[in-house]
Parts: sequence; C-alpha cells; structure tokens
Amino acid sequence: MDERTRAFVKSIFRAYYRREDIKMPLKFDRREWGFMPFEEGRMHRHKAFRTKRDVIEYLRDEVPRHVYYSSAVYTDPSAPKMAEKGWEGAELIFDLDADHLQIKAGSYEEMLDAVKKETIKLLRFLEDDFGFSQDDIEIAFSGGRGYHVHVYHPKVWKLTSPERREIVDYITARGLDLDRIFRPKYSIVGDSGEGGTKDAKLTKIIHTSSWGERIHQGLVEFMEELSEMEEDEAIEYLSGIKGLGKKRAKKLLEVAKDKTQVNAIKDGNIIAKKIPTPIWRYIIEGRMRVELGEVDEPVTADIKRLIRLPTSLHGGSSLKVVPLTRDAFNDFDPLVDAVAFDKGEITIDLTREASISLNDENYSFDPGINDVPLAVGLFLICRGMAEFKEIRGNKLIF
Repeated sequence: MDERTRAFVKSIFRAYYRREDIKMPLKFDRREWGFMPFEEGRMHRHKAFRTKRDVIEYLRDEVPRHVYYSSAVYTDPSAPKMAEKGWEGAELIFDLDADHLQIKAGSYEEMLDAVKKETIKLLRFLEDDFGFSQDDIEIAFSGGRGYHVHVYHPKVWKLTSPERREIVDYITARGLDLDRIFRPKYSIVGDSGEGGTKDAKLTKIIHTSSWGERIHQGLVEFMEELSEMEEDEAIEYLSGIKGLGKKRAKKLLEVAKDKTQVNAIKDGNIIAKKIPTPIWRYIIEGRMRVELGEVDEPVTADIKRLIRLPTSLHGGSSLKVVPLTRDAFNDFDPLVDAVAFDKGEITIDLTREASISLNDENYSFDPGINDVPLAVGLFLICRGMAEFKEIRGNKLIF
C-alpha cells in the first residue's frame, strides 16, 4: 500500500484500539510479545509488558499491523535470546488455515466454511478422545482464513515438543495401524457357483480403540448416505474416490442398498472384500481425521510459538481476531461477526476485479475507482487489492 493508504489504515486501526477492550491472554505479563509494523521491516519481538495498560498504550501509539504473543510463559520474556528467557510451560495450540489445507473451494466464504468443518472435527477429538472440557478450550477466528484452538488444561503446559507431535499424529491418523482395529472373526464358507466353495473373511471392528469407533461410525454414515442416493448420483460420487473405479463402485452400492448387509456393518461385522481399500482410506483421510497442512502441523509441536492475539486486528484483512466459546463457535459467521467497522463509505482505486461478502451483503467491483462501504474498502486494501482515495460524505464514525 502507498504512504497515504497506510496512514489511513493506521488511523482506522488506532481508532479501534482506542475504543475496544483488548483481551489479555492468561499470564500475559510472562509472555513474549511480537508486532509486525505497517512499514516494511522485521517483526518487533522480545517485548514484555507488566500491565494491561502498557499493552494498550503500545497498540495505540505504535499501531502494529499484526499482534502476536507467545504460547509459552517465561521467567524473563523480554530476554533477547530464547535460551535466556527461562521457559516454564506453554499452552497447546492448533492452527487451522484454509491456505494450507487441501481444500477445493471457489471463494473466500467456501474456504472459511471448509476450515470450520475441520475445526469441528478437531474439537471432537479434544473433547471425546482427550477428555478436555469446554472450559479448557478457547477457539479464535484468526482474522484471516482459519481458526486457532487454545488448550489451557494444566496437564498440557509441560508437554514437550515430541509429546505434542504425538497428539498431532493421533488426530491426523499418521501411523494408524489398521491391524489393531480390524480383527478377523471367522470365515464364511459358501457356494462358489462352480460346484466348489469359497471363503469370505468376516472382520470385526474392535472398539477398544477410539479410532476403531470413529472408523466404524464413518463407515455406517457413509453407507447410509449411499443408500439414500439415486444410482447414477451414487456411482458418480463413488467414482470420484481415488482408486475405486466404476466396477467396484457398483458392487459397493449393492452392499449399501442391502439392508441386511448394512445392519451387519452397524453391528461391526464386515466382509472385508466388499469394502475395498480406497473406501477405508477415504473414510479415514477424507471424513474422520483432522486435516492440518504441512505448514500448520509444526505449530502444535512448537513450545515457543507466537500466535495472534484474540481481539486484535488482522492486518491482512482488517477483520477481528475473535475469541469464541464452544457454543458461540457453532453459530459464528466470520464475515459478519468479525467485521470491526460497519459505518461510513470511502473511495478506493481497485487494481483488479473483486467479489466479497461482508455483513450479509454480496459485492462485486470492476477495477478502477469505486465508492464502497468502509468495511469492504478496508478488507480490499488490507488484502493488497486497492489503494485509499478519500472519505465519502461525513466523517467516519467508529
């Protein structure tokens, strides 16, 4: 952004930090803080603050583009070298970002919806498998393309990086041993149709493993969905599963339409060859495991990570980093609830065509000079798609 645009955006961000009650993280005075300025340059880090007032004054005076704090707490968070800080522990953090996931989405809104579904799967793991309560967990919309999940339970603070890595491996199904989930029960001997017999191995899903329950649940839901589809729709859907093919898709559909076989699956009894390997892979990887991108997986294992401050502004979108309870998360709409400014109009110079939905309104613009609502203009400017020209009408109201 040019100098005039930068000055305008900083004035808007300053107004936000003057009016909002910025939330402080737990033990904030023992965290390292980091700030990315609007001006080009490196992050300002190794900062520490003793009081909330100190933090607020810094935000109002310096007006950073991005605000971060460390997941770790230290005895001396302002020490210039990590080895001198005195690590005491760290909350457990998960970063889910649509940019880093294998998500096929055509719009910003679709990306946000897809990453929210992954976040819901993560929350189920944390609550059902690890036993964390809703009071142990805080969710935050990142202000950009995803969500951060913070776990504050006392037992996580001293976990080492390898231990945190094991949690990532578990929720992403890395190294999942199917032999410990599926157990051959017995063989069924039947007529081969050629005067002989054939063996069909009957497998029992073992529920002593949480992953066993998840895979079983995923298979039952998958088969029930197939049973309700029209044949052409189901074949097209199944044919899109990597490695399956139309021939096996048709055979699988026959199983899904057979109530006797589906009831047997519900009881955990499966004729192995009737559920081809690509289906198990699809259920585990496409429906049950949490997808964390290669960029985001190391965040959880990093015991000294900097993460965005909830209630701060995201300098790449102008949206709020919104802290959420588990209940509030269900109904949260980031393109409405994270909009920080909704009054006033500005003129911008747009560098290319743009479409966006904000505050339940859909907008489309051609390149060039456009009069737009303040929230829309800020979003496009912060995304690097426009420059500020002027304020329209009366002064902006914050």
